[in-house]
This record gives sequence, structure tokens and C-alpha cells, in this order.
Amino acid sequence: MLKHLNDDELMNVAGGKNMTGNELQGFTTRKAEFENAWDALKMEQKGYTGNMRAELFDEWEAAGYTPDAVAFLGRLK
Repeated sequence: MLKHLNDDELMNVAGGKNMTGNELQGFTTRKAEFENAWDALKMEQKGYTGNMRAELFDEWEAAGYTPDAVAFLGRLK
């Protein structure tokens, strides 16, 4: 079964500890979008680990959340 990072784990990885209000809400929305894309593309079945997920989320965040999560993850083989 796929283990999702909890909010605290993912926020620590993505630097979310200092977020408040709208920033935190936006982060939570982006996190959900990323996890939905991760599941839809069956990334774990392709050999990607939880640590890789956190690193990829950081990359996506650094890219300004563009392209969308499905396109961002879909570029991986």
C-alpha cells in the first residue's frame, strides 16, 4: 500500500514551517494535486520511492508549480 507523507513531513521537506494563511492553504492544495498525480501515474509501481517524491515535490515547487503536477511527473520515465 502506498504511504503518503503526512503534512508535517512534507512541509518540513518543502520548507513550509514558516507558512501561514494563504501560503499554507496554497501549499496544501499543491500537495494534494501532487499526490493525486503521483497516484494516478502509479509512480511507486515505476520504482519511485517516498524520498524521491519529496525531492520531486521540491523541484516542482522551485519551478513555480509549473507545468501542472501530472505533466511534471509525466516527463519521468
